[in-house]
Amino acid sequence: MTRVRLRPGTDPERAIALLREIVGGKSLAIRPTSQNPVDKRDDYVRWATMTEAQLESVLRREDAQAFFDNPRHRDICSMAPGNQLTPLIYAEVDAKAADLEEAKAYLERQRNRLRASDGLPIVVDTNVLLQCQRLDQVKWMPVVSEEARVMVPLRVIEETEDKKYSDSKRLSRRARALLPWIDKHFVDGSPGPVSLTNGATIELIVAERPRYRPDSADDEILEVAQDVSQFAGRVKLMTGDTGMRARAKAEGTVLALPENWRIPPDDDE
Repeated sequence: MTRVRLRPGTDPERAIALLREIVGGKSLAIRPTSQNPVDKRDDYVRWATMTEAQLESVLRREDAQAFFDNPRHRDICSMAPGNQLTPLIYAEVDAKAADLEEAKAYLERQRNRLRASDGLPIVVDTNVLLQCQRLDQVKWMPVVSEEARVMVPLRVIEETEDKKYSDSKRLSRRARALLPWIDKHFVDGSPGPVSLTNGATIELIVAERPRYRPDSADDEILEVAQDVSQFAGRVKLMTGDTGMRARAKAEGTVLALPENWRIPPDDDE
């Protein structure tokens, strides 16, 4: 599956509409008047080039280009013309249309899921989980003045899992206690949202498609927050990390971490 990430600032509805238009117009990829393989290839290359440019207007460039990064597309563009070329072209157009239809359906599911629940989306980082009181033991309403929709990225779960083996006994104990607590909220395999406490829900942000996983956890968590913002219309990032807080503040998404939420250094609970 091809990874699908919206360009910053792109309205999901615009991307969905464009993908629908491209899929619906696949019959225009090759003109009915094109009879020989060379003409059909010229039509296909023109259609592919135009489609890639359209996709780049709504998707990250590397994701748009990935739709045409495959051996058959390269063979069509480079092989000597012959009877084998025509069926390859039609097969590739059909395959591209299926891939784009799948991408459209994915964006629709993302839109529907991230707009389905009320509350202010709040993406939390690993620092919040490990250095603060448990998320069901704090008061969210004074902080956000409305229902809090707490979102935990998969990378945060992975980092917490790693901390089970930390040299710090405090972090290790904290991680080992947190993971079963998180698991019990999602016993049916659903990512939520589920009730967390009065005035707050919790949900996991789990990648459905091939995942963007940079070396930097901060980069991935910020990317998740941006994705939520585009689909849900708003987001806040809560972090206790100075660097991430500065980056989120520059984007206008940072939510201050209340100091009274932090666990004192000598208190593991």
